[in-house]
Amino acid sequence: MKRLIFILLFIPLISFSQYTTFIGDESFPSTETLELENKQKDLFVSFIEDNGVIKMLLQTEHIYGYEKPSFNSKINIYLKSGDVITLNRVTYRDYVDEMCYAIYPLSETDVQQITNSDIFSIRYTIDLSYDKLLNRIASNNGYKVSTILKDFVSRFEKTD
Repeated sequence: MKRLIFILLFIPLISFSQYTTFIGDESFPSTETLELENKQKDLFVSFIEDNGVIKMLLQTEHIYGYEKPSFNSKINIYLKSGDVITLNRVTYRDYVDEMCYAIYPLSETDVQQITNSDIFSIRYTIDLSYDKLLNRIASNNGYKVSTILKDFVSRFEKTD
């Protein structure tokens, strides 16, 4: 009977789900993938942890003939509080299976702003060759990004 009670108490500890994202030849702990709505193609957002830095992974489908489209450097994250976070530095871009991928590092201030408010929408640009740009906005329709990111970040916080 004691073993049964121990097993029942231990199961919730080991059943905490953890997501992993594979990029190139590396893997990273991540959040679930969140689908933000856009009129043409939805934007998929997740957060990854890379050597103590929280980063935002963006993915969207884009089919453009023989070209390899990519995310333009700048994105704007509009928060429900009215604040805007501008990210200008892409640390990774790729185009695989008609999906554009980009990774943006977040500062501690960026993470704090998102966890204190919530993402309302994200403005991003798909960069095609020959100076053609497609500007898009994807809206958050129901995800509690603040809670998801706060829970994710707490897994990596150092305790003294």
